[in-house]
Amino acid sequence: FSDYLQGYAYTLIVDHLDGYCSVYSQNQELLVGVGDAVQKGQDIARVGQTGNTAYLHFEIRKYGRADNPLYYLPN
Repeated sequence: FSDYLQGYAYTLIVDHLDGYCSVYSQNQELLVGVGDAVQKGQDIARVGQTGNTAYLHFEIRKYGRADNPLYYLPN
């Protein structure tokens, strides 16, 4: 998914093809579209901003259900 989503602003959902998806919402601009392959480290979106504060909603979905993203991020 790569589009504007009411209440979430510009939202990108990356399907990792193994039952996992990562969700990035509240973006200012999306840099990839539906069907685009993305690589580790690639810029996929520009983070949104409220005043002087950058803001991003990030989540991991495992088989369609939200899971704690801290389990998947490096220490």
